[in-house]
Amino acid sequence: MIDGRLVAMALMSMLAMASVAEAGEASRRLHIARILTNGDGQSPDSAFRITSAADERDVLAALKVEPRSRSLVLHETKALAKVSAIDEHGGDVVIWFDVDAMAFEPR
Repeated sequence: MIDGRLVAMALMSMLAMASVAEAGEASRRLHIARILTNGDGQSPDSAFRITSAADERDVLAALKVEPRSRSLVLHETKALAKVSAIDEHGGDVVIWFDVDAMAFEPR
């Protein structure tokens, strides 16, 4: 399984080398690095806490996985997104996201 903390450390190192012109992108990378350190995404109890769909896409990109399907799951009292994906070696992985903080609008 992919270790999000190692990816976060690599992203933080990249941030340290960023120029002022890259400040916006560097800030986004730092935000994703922080998300990666708040869990490992391997179970509902260790889901990555996100606040937007962009966070989810960026975390999946940082983990180098390609999403195949996504479902919303109610676990205890939390809303979670369960993403089935393929890792860079072709293996099946499941990544969990805590989406409670996302703003959902009723249709």
